[in-house]
Amino acid sequence: MHTSLRLVLIIMMVFAEPLCADSWQFDKEIKSDTFTFGEIEVTRIIDTRENQGYPEFTVKVARDGKEIALLKNLTFDSITSFDKGNYLLGVSNSGLSTFAYFILDSTGNLIRAENHSNKLNYCNQSVTLVRDWVNDQDIDVREKYRTHKNELDPDNPYVTLESVTINGCSGERVEVWAQ
Repeated sequence: MHTSLRLVLIIMMVFAEPLCADSWQFDKEIKSDTFTFGEIEVTRIIDTRENQGYPEFTVKVARDGKEIALLKNLTFDSITSFDKGNYLLGVSNSGLSTFAYFILDSTGNLIRAENHSNKLNYCNQSVTLVRDWVNDQDIDVREKYRTHKNELDPDNPYVTLESVTINGCSGERVEVWAQ
């Protein structure tokens, strides 16, 4: 075998794996899961009937059985509430989701959505599918509050949510809310 051919084969063997892109295919179906937080129900809908490569994602929010919000292009791997149920935090480690996380208030309004981007510290990342930045098995929401003096009623101070952090994939705390 020629030396140049051997060199090409060696280079191809060394670099073959990194050159492979993600590969996936979903079944044609519509799936939904519902998560309950007090009187709030959040339904994650994943529709792959038309496009088995890139699903249509929808989040439906209902209060006492009545739909209060329908949000297209949102999804999550894990969702939890914080600030005594006033807010919902959805997180995603999937590159198919545009957003790494989003925050909804208890009336279904989208308060914040953060794209997958270099602002986040990823522990594992692939070309398309994998965007591991959060420990979605143990989010561990931690809230920090600030107390403000109430001049009208000194015995009843104002308390506001100052920041919220969650567990990152490498064990560090990641701030998802700051006032």
